[in-house]
Parts: sequence; structure tokens; C-alpha cells
Amino acid sequence: MKCQSLTLVAACLPAFAAAQDARHVTEPAVPAVCTTLKAMLDSSGAANADDTVRLQQAIDHCPAGQAVRLASDNAHAFLSGPLVLRAGVGMVIDPGVVLYAS
Repeated sequence: MKCQSLTLVAACLPAFAAAQDARHVTEPAVPAVCTTLKAMLDSSGAANADDTVRLQQAIDHCPAGQAVRLASDNAHAFLSGPLVLRAGVGMVIDPGVVLYAS
């Protein structure tokens, strides 16, 4: 009985050794920034009412492999409607900055 168990374990060991993940995985990198947009206040000192057009234009003019960066100046929020990210274009949002989108 012991001999059969040892034979089974010995037969299964090559399968476990071959099942190891051999992929090479690298850490993601922040893409190069094509443009930086700063959050703005309107004339009354409130957050800009709608940044959708400004954000979408920046995304549309950014080459693939790069990103639009959202940064703060006097304001810390971007207000937007729906946005369409193009293939290969990213968005980097600085710490303390918020993108409110609906």
C-alpha cells in the first residue's frame, strides 16, 4: 500500500514542476505626459461649471502611449460629463485632485 502511494506522488511531481508560471511580469510605469490641465475657478470663485470640452480636447490631441495630467492650481476639482478615452491614451490625476464626472 505504501509503495503505491509513493509511486503516485513520484508520478505527480513532474506535473507540479511544469505548472509553474514562467511569464516575465514588470511593474506598470506612468506614461509620459502630453499636456497638463489645471483645475480652474470661475469668476465667482467656485469650481469651473463644466470642464468636459477642455478635457475631451486634451484627450483627443494626446498621442497614444501618453497621458493627460490633471493638476491643481487654486482649485482642486474638475467637473465633467462623459469622456471618451482613445486607445493608448491615459489620464494621470495628481494627489489631492478630484475628477467629478457624470
